[in-house]
Amino acid sequence: MAKRKGRKHPGVTVIKPNPKTQAGWRMRWEDPDSHKTVTKTFDHDLQGPRADGQRHEEAYKKSVKLARRRRELEEGRATKRTNRGVKETLDLYFAEHPDLRGRTLKEYRKVTDQLVAWCDANGIKNADGLDRTALYEFRGHRINAPMRKAVKGGKRGERVSTGNRRGPRTINKEMTGIATVLNYLVKREAFSQLRLEDVAYATEFYNAKPKPHQIRAARPLNVREIELLLEACIEHDEQTFSMTREERASGDKGRTLRHEPIGPLVAFLLLTGMRAGEAVDAGGEGRPVEWSDVDFDRAVIRIGEWSKTGNPRDVTMAESPMLQRILDAQHEVTGGTGPIWPMTYQQAEKARQRLIKEHGAPEAFSPQALRKSCVSFLASSPSVYGAASVFLAAKRTGHSVAVCEKHYANAVKVADPDATTIEGAMGVEELLDQIAEDLEAIEVAA
Repeated sequence: MAKRKGRKHPGVTVIKPNPKTQAGWRMRWEDPDSHKTVTKTFDHDLQGPRADGQRHEEAYKKSVKLARRRRELEEGRATKRTNRGVKETLDLYFAEHPDLRGRTLKEYRKVTDQLVAWCDANGIKNADGLDRTALYEFRGHRINAPMRKAVKGGKRGERVSTGNRRGPRTINKEMTGIATVLNYLVKREAFSQLRLEDVAYATEFYNAKPKPHQIRAARPLNVREIELLLEACIEHDEQTFSMTREERASGDKGRTLRHEPIGPLVAFLLLTGMRAGEAVDAGGEGRPVEWSDVDFDRAVIRIGEWSKTGNPRDVTMAESPMLQRILDAQHEVTGGTGPIWPMTYQQAEKARQRLIKEHGAPEAFSPQALRKSCVSFLASSPSVYGAASVFLAAKRTGHSVAVCEKHYANAVKVADPDATTIEGAMGVEELLDQIAEDLEAIEVAA
């Protein structure tokens, strides 16, 4: 058998036992990733005086592995190991993305916390242990995770499994979040065992083509649905308590409103085509529209760079006299300072659910449906904007002209083809007039 020339195991030193420290046979090398010196004691069966050949053979195998690792790093075929914890590594994404919107930050934090908990439960101690196989196992874990619901009468935040599986939409929302975070960190070389293709395969959409009855994309409301919605708003806003303590003392009962009026906000979204996050506080990095953004002289509401897309635009009021009237009344109610609608997104969402469950509002009603209704009626009513209906409708809502023409032009049947106002095209002037009167009554009472 031919003998190896030169050093038996370059880069690896075999160290003799030290009687003083009672240390046995060891081998020492420099780690290619961290450049730190590593010392490892040979196993017990390699500590004897007759195991010299086996010790050097073990050191040679280690030398070959180290040389291969060094070549991979030099040629860019591998990423240096960091020995950084999984949570510490994932936190890099959030530290380097301080401008994430509130809801986006919440969703990404939720799914990354789930990944950290899963790694802890499966013995993955640092980011170097997360590879394609582990990521696939995490995917399966999330797909099979049961639906959870709040415990009735339990503590705040306490939830319990329902035993039912979650839908593809919920699962895919998690996959999208974890893919966004991991793709950034893989490009940053924070995960030594992951590649971009690994993340793509492990986070691909689950059941990406749902059955037709599972698709619940928002659509524009038709004339009858808008009528039902506004009637529900009027009924909701006119509800009062039977008698409050103050009313009992004064003897004037049944005058205190049960809920904060939602009709004016619904009308505002329907007539402006704004996003919900542009009208009310959605908890994100942006802000809702304020009175300082309204120019009554020019009849314009200015949406600044704080919008979702970051592109400023003007929402004009000339094509909707009812919008101007509602804003005039709301200006008196709020005092004309701060946000136009001092309401959170969560409060508006609870009101939306009440309108559907208790007051007969159409199930298709949502803030996005109101936005789509506005642009659809404007793009389908040539008498409002004339020949530039598609262009001006797109400009009002921040869509591209191509998108507006493809998805919204002639998407609805207008109530009055000759109408010159948005409310006229929808045929809801009387209902909006009632909402404005109720708001003006609050103004007088205040």
